[in-house]
Amino acid sequence: MENSYVKASQVVEELDEANIYVWDGNYYALEVTTRLGLEDKGGMVRVGPVHNNTLEEIRRFGEEMGRIASKER
Repeated sequence: MENSYVKASQVVEELDEANIYVWDGNYYALEVTTRLGLEDKGGMVRVGPVHNNTLEEIRRFGEEMGRIASKER
């Protein structure tokens, strides 16, 4: 399988459809996203799990990320 890039905004949109809420952008780390070559591609996905997230929610997030990553593009 060839490596393919999925835009951060697309990942956010697909997770949103699964009722998992994350963000995309550069989070004021413009120099980092620029050096990584991600600024012109929309930045990165930011996930913010906290103490009130359940293990089930974290498991579901992992499953959804696996689904997104394995899709044919």
